Amino acid sequence: PAGSTVENPDLSESVFIGDSVSLGFSRYCAKKGLMKDTTFLTVGSYSVGHALSTSTAKDKGFQHPMYKGKEMPIRKAIAEIKPKNIYFCLGINDIVDSGVEGTVKNYCKLINHLREDVPDATVYIVSTTFLVDAAQKKNLNNLNLSNLNHNMKLLCLEYDNLEYIDIMSSLQDEKFALKAEYCSDEYIHQTDRAYAVWAEKLGATK
Repeated sequence: PAGSTVENPDLSESVFIGDSVSLGFSRYCAKKGLMKDTTFLTVGSYSVGHALSTSTAKDKGFQHPMYKGKEMPIRKAIAEIKPKNIYFCLGINDIVDSGVEGTVKNYCKLINHLREDVPDATVYIVSTTFLVDAAQKKNLNNLNLSNLNHNMKLLCLEYDNLEYIDIMSSLQDEKFALKAEYCSDEYIHQTDRAYAVWAEKLGATK
């Protein structure tokens, strides 16, 4: 049903779009031979706001993911690939500039654009990662990230073919922070042990 928290979604004919945390997962999958049929469009510091941009100018201040050997805006890449499933794991880099409300609004715009480009695709929102407790900052903190996840889960209730995948609850400690054992840099990036949980939740181990 729409809006449900799903596990083991369909990984065939899929695109996975994300930031540096997702980039780490793509490298884990390559090392383990997982999700071979998935196209990973991941790049460090990427955001929902960036994904909305169609600009490829060098002075734009960020980089789109690489596809077929060149930098390509998400909508253009998606239009070429025509995937059956689209996974997003973004939001960390949006919180400071856009806040929770602005990030959700941008996600809505992005989802609506994709519905025009690939109307039959199912979109999966993967929960945004928390930080280790000591790494929290003024705006980039686990309360805001938790609120973002909550709002995205509610958003999934409003759309058909939009599903929420909760990975973060399996990686958090009693303070609702990223467990230290799953963190590779005392900040937000993750270890292979964490990515093994991702793979299990996404059904990539089968």
